[in-house]
Amino acid sequence: MKRLLLSLGLLVLFTGCGERTAEGIDSLMKEGVFDGTIPVETLILEPQDFEESFESAGIIEAEEDVTVSAEISGRILKIHHKIGDRVKKGSWLVSLDQSRIAARIKKIEAQLAKAHTQHEWAIKDLARQERLFSQQIAAERAFDEASRLVDTSRDEVTAAEADLELERVDLAHSIIKSPIDGIVARRHVSPGEYVREGTHLFDVVATDRVKFVFSVAERDITALHQNDFLEVQIDAHAPKRFEGLVTAIAPAGNQLTRTFRIEVEILNTPETPILPGMSGRTRVVRQRFANVFLLPEEAVLRDEAGDYVFLANDQHARKAPVEIISHVGDRAVISTDLGNEWAVIILGQSAVSAGTPIRVRRRHDNIPHLNFD
Repeated sequence: MKRLLLSLGLLVLFTGCGERTAEGIDSLMKEGVFDGTIPVETLILEPQDFEESFESAGIIEAEEDVTVSAEISGRILKIHHKIGDRVKKGSWLVSLDQSRIAARIKKIEAQLAKAHTQHEWAIKDLARQERLFSQQIAAERAFDEASRLVDTSRDEVTAAEADLELERVDLAHSIIKSPIDGIVARRHVSPGEYVREGTHLFDVVATDRVKFVFSVAERDITALHQNDFLEVQIDAHAPKRFEGLVTAIAPAGNQLTRTFRIEVEILNTPETPILPGMSGRTRVVRQRFANVFLLPEEAVLRDEAGDYVFLANDQHARKAPVEIISHVGDRAVISTDLGNEWAVIILGQSAVSAGTPIRVRRRHDNIPHLNFD
């Protein structure tokens, strides 16, 4: 009866371990496992430092991305650059027709000259009326009228000067210049086209440095800090990795996705150009652990007292409580010191109990990645 129960336990144990289950049972039977011992496989325990991390996908953005727009209305006379051209701050991008502005400036200059003449005449007349009034030759009303004309002519000079300044500003705005050092990424208009104030003309991007932008969940935002270094892999340049510096962490999360925007600055080089719009990924360390054990998740069992594993020497199994401090995929991170003379049972643990006679079929130095045979 004991052997029958043991056989049934082994059958349950190996069910679901892959396509090679039947072969494994046949092999064990040929090895004579039904002799009162339970065959197990173990993992040799080696404390190690471990980093719990996660990978985030993101996209490259330009360090600066400026849409240059028209500040006045006018017809485009000339376009000075094409897509892909590198421009300096202040470089001419578009010239608008200045003929109308120039004509208005001449008209206002003439009005201003006339206003100056009238103001000078009004000042002289006021001085004359003041002398006559002091000699009681002129009436007070004439003196007041002369004073009013001085004020009026002065206001006309001020207004003409303001109109002239506005036209000169428009004249300056008829030459649209690049506000940054960068590269022309897009042109929205053509020569001869009439544009209005606010019309988009050019997109200019600065790419000497670029930003890798990604988002993290709220549970992971505390894993990142300003000026942290991250390695970024750009899909177009894989497997090469680029070192970047965390320059911006959003102070508030997206209310819909509950994620936070992170910006990582990367130095761009002509040898491996990184262009806005490229995709990539980075690995962020969530936690670091020192002197821990990494086990397959299935090796850890649970009862009313908590989590535990079975340890093995060459003859018997020993139950040992453990504390799981993290889960990484199908791995469990254990902080409990389990000793160096024992190995963890990673196959067969469900069929043993404390003190059960066992036979170690295989000892693994590392966690196996394939189905057990």
